[in-house]
Amino acid sequence: DSGIFSSFFRRRKPIGEVRDVLHRELNDQCREIFSRFRSIDSIIEGATDGSEESSRRRALYSKTLDEILRGDGKPTVSPRTAVADHLIFKGVDDGADRLEGAGYAPSVRPSVLPRAGAGLFVSGKAVAGSILAYLPGICFLNEHLRGEGGLDRFRDDPDHQLSLRRDGHVLDCRGCGAPDRSVVCNPWALGQYANHPSVKSPRPDRPDGPNCFAVPMDYMSGPEGCLDNGDGGDGDHALRQYIPNKYYSKPAAVLGMNVDLLSGRRVEMRGMVLLATRDVQDEEVYYDYRLPTSAPEAWPDWYTPVPLDSSVSLHDSL
Repeated sequence: DSGIFSSFFRRRKPIGEVRDVLHRELNDQCREIFSRFRSIDSIIEGATDGSEESSRRRALYSKTLDEILRGDGKPTVSPRTAVADHLIFKGVDDGADRLEGAGYAPSVRPSVLPRAGAGLFVSGKAVAGSILAYLPGICFLNEHLRGEGGLDRFRDDPDHQLSLRRDGHVLDCRGCGAPDRSVVCNPWALGQYANHPSVKSPRPDRPDGPNCFAVPMDYMSGPEGCLDNGDGGDGDHALRQYIPNKYYSKPAAVLGMNVDLLSGRRVEMRGMVLLATRDVQDEEVYYDYRLPTSAPEAWPDWYTPVPLDSSVSLHDSL
């Protein structure tokens, strides 16, 4: 099973149907990922809560940290973060706590590209169609772009961390560093570290060419939404803390704007995720920045346009 793309590219579907299926599958994936985050956070929090389970969980915490130190040496993040990330990746099977691991996880390391600085990497194997990382930051809806400041606020973007959704909403990742796991947050909100592919290898069919693309993510509550806890209510509030975005200001109360009238799902937040276009295993993550073709003179010297392919065509329609 190669994920979402196996069904999309092998069967010709109307783009509206593709969009609906994609949003549903993204919410299914997101619910699973967020639930895994919550389970691991609960285990680690339970190691110090004084409950009957705390001693067993403290032992699990210590055992995991020792395993990390033996395997990778001193972690570059806090011990709590290192243990949480390790358990999310590998899973847990310890007495009452049993949770299957994701089998892959994103992390930030020095890029293999010259002068690129940090880069986004995947450890383990993520099949095509998997969410590799979330893009954090502030979401500017269309209504915000018409207000005071308008588009002028987006003129300064030297690191190319502004993303435009197909529906016209803008996601601003400027100033977003790695997640601070000392507070509850999404540890996979690292998409802003993904680089454009090498000048030498811009083609998607090259190993060091693009292996993902950014797609809109509508975080839904209600039936089948990523925040749905299965009880038919508005969703699990404990999962909302993992949404790595916020609106620039509260959206206007426009009837139907944030509600899918057919499914009953409600859009709690609009963001973007990096979605694998092929199997990605133990490698750096690249996606096409798609800088404006109308002003090639403004392109940085490291930028080479990526030739159009089927994944880009799908991107244009979402």
